[in-house]
Amino acid sequence: KEVHSTHTVHPSSPHRHVFRLSNDPSCGITDVGPQWHNDGSFLVNVFSHVAYHIVKVPKWGGDTQFSYLPAAYDSLSLYEQKEWSRSVS
Repeated sequence: KEVHSTHTVHPSSPHRHVFRLSNDPSCGITDVGPQWHNDGSFLVNVFSHVAYHIVKVPKWGGDTQFSYLPAAYDSLSLYEQKEWSRSVS
């Protein structure tokens, strides 16, 4: 399957499909806006994988929360797993 990137490539990115976002222009792309999504949720076919490497968290704001989805899925009943499995892209 071909990989499709929708972003700018930063000079220090190890690969053209790795989007480096930072508040430091020497480390990554800055000023992407307050309502950006790097998960492809704005596309018809969302990204199959998204990984984060967070070097330094902000001192304020940053209300995003991360969850380990395999554990959440495993906690569902078999019926719920079957229902949600139909929704996987």
